[in-house]
Amino acid sequence: MSQPSLSEALRGVVRRDLLLAMRHRSDVAMSVFFVVIVASLFPLGVGPEPAVLRTIASG
Repeated sequence: MSQPSLSEALRGVVRRDLLLAMRHRSDVAMSVFFVVIVASLFPLGVGPEPAVLRTIASG
């Protein structure tokens, strides 16, 4: 039997983690809520200065 490729192993780990997460839906909801809060508060913490925005911008 051959070893699985890296992409197959990664796919298996992600699938397993998603199945485990679906068993505890409140954990998933809290994680999504956390990401939404951080994404909405990040602009308030950075401020509107163009120099700072240029520094942290990608590209």
